[in-house]
Amino acid sequence: MVIFSSANAFRRSVNLETIPILLEVRVDHKVIITFLIPKDDYVLRIAEQLENKSRNIRIRNIEPSLQTSITVVIVDRKYSWAAELKDDTAQNTIQAIGTATYSTSQPTVM
Repeated sequence: MVIFSSANAFRRSVNLETIPILLEVRVDHKVIITFLIPKDDYVLRIAEQLENKSRNIRIRNIEPSLQTSITVVIVDRKYSWAAELKDDTAQNTIQAIGTATYSTSQPTVM
């Protein structure tokens, strides 16, 4: 599961080619990938393209009231990576994120 902090965070992920890498993993390991994203027109267009490629991709909307400033990646309930959103207007991920944490600790992985 990938929870994006903003539609711009998703855009940066697409531009950085993180999404294609996840799609490769999905094919190689036969996993289902769920994205939770605050939707806008761009996200809706890309989401439709991704969902048309495979039934193993699920894209869900994060309601504005539930939107967070943290992007989270959870893998098999064993690993998690979380990064705070520092500057959502930044064009690249390195400039956009602040502190990031990787964990294998059960309580933090969910």
